[in-house]
Amino acid sequence: MEPAATEQGAIERKVLYNERTYTTAARTYLALVAEAAKEEPDAAVLEAHRAKLAQDLHLFQFDLQKTERIRSSNERELQNYAASQAQVGERIAATQKDIASLREELDAARTERKHREEYDNLAQLILAMPKRSALQAEIDEQEAELAQHKTEEGRLDEAHERRSKQFRLLLHTINDLAHEVADQRAEAGAEAGAGAAPSEPAASEPPRKKQRGRKAAAAEEGELA
Repeated sequence: MEPAATEQGAIERKVLYNERTYTTAARTYLALVAEAAKEEPDAAVLEAHRAKLAQDLHLFQFDLQKTERIRSSNERELQNYAASQAQVGERIAATQKDIASLREELDAARTERKHREEYDNLAQLILAMPKRSALQAEIDEQEAELAQHKTEEGRLDEAHERRSKQFRLLLHTINDLAHEVADQRAEAGAEAGAGAAPSEPAASEPPRKKQRGRKAAAAEEGELA
């Protein structure tokens, strides 16, 4: 093994282990080697150094085991921390997913509530309007009144037309009577002026006018009938 590698390993172990125990054991070991290297080593000193070195090594081994337990515990804590971090990450992802899902549900609930409010407003408007049966009854009543008005209007038109014809007939009759009176007056005046013997054609003229007036009146009466 190369000295550099051995020294590097010793430094790393020194960092990991209790420095005081390591230093004490090294000093005891060096003192034991130095005593053993003498020409006449002291057996009591060697035994004391050996016992001290055994105690230091035992303490050093205890420190090694303690350090190993600490290292194992730290590794387990690191693993637990990593697992915990993974679980936290999964929980965060699940929570974010739940939040997104809840946000969608909230938006859907808001939309549904808005639609429900609109439906309620429409329902109130519909309830405020008259019933269809009432509207239909009112329409039927208006149509019946309209038909009645049309019937009355036709009857009034017929009556007006009949009264107009009667008025025209009356006017025609009055006109004929006026002509007849005028003819009679003219005939009477002629008879008074000419004497007792009037000519035959003059006496027969008014009856023809009367006959024409009576025919016109009969025609008017036929139209009225």
